[in-house]
Amino acid sequence: MPNLTLLSQKAFLKVSENIVRDEAKAIELKHAHRKMFGYVQHCNITSGAVNIVLCSEASIRLYHELCQRDIVYLDATGRLFLQPKGCNRALYYALVVRHPRKNSPPIPVAECMSTTHSVYSIRLFLLKFKECHGKIFEKKRLPSPKVIMDYSLALIIASVKEFNGESISDFNERAFGIVSGAADDADLKKTIIHVCAAHVLKLNKNHATELEELKEEKSSQIHIAMRFFGRFLNCETLSEMTEF
Repeated sequence: MPNLTLLSQKAFLKVSENIVRDEAKAIELKHAHRKMFGYVQHCNITSGAVNIVLCSEASIRLYHELCQRDIVYLDATGRLFLQPKGCNRALYYALVVRHPRKNSPPIPVAECMSTTHSVYSIRLFLLKFKECHGKIFEKKRLPSPKVIMDYSLALIIASVKEFNGESISDFNERAFGIVSGAADDADLKKTIIHVCAAHVLKLNKNHATELEELKEEKSSQIHIAMRFFGRFLNCETLSEMTEF
């Protein structure tokens, strides 16, 4: 078993014990309206990897309500955990919705801790979330939200596959149909991935700076490129791009 210092093993076990006790009490009190118990919905710890999926009935109901009228964020960070020697870097993933109340912090509706940043591990996270949603909303499919994320290809591929059942090629073809005005209602109802504008602008600036260092681009050109790309991000159709 890997060194679980990164997950604070004692703290994790303590939280798990409290959740089990609270859920057992809820069952004892005959909370018949509940369809799902607990917060840890999947826990797989092996000698090579750690994958833990976290969500509750309340968070799934909140997601089901809010994602149909607002955007959803999906992101990952590796800055929350220590990285013990001999163990893969642990990442924290979160599916987040905006708080309905202005100036309130966003709300994570599903979380995952994993030592593998791959399409498979992210799909597993989203698949478990879908399964939990199915337990609560038995006759309703998981709503297809508008998702904002960074430009991680693993996140994008996993998301379009689990939310839409699409390959990345299918998604690109549908996206082209949308911006060219050839999409139908079914295309528009599926999940659309939006890459965070700040991430895209930073990537564009870094690339332009690299060109400047190679003497292929001047500082003034970088400024113009950033202004152009900023306006480009606000275009929604191909005609807007060509007119711009």
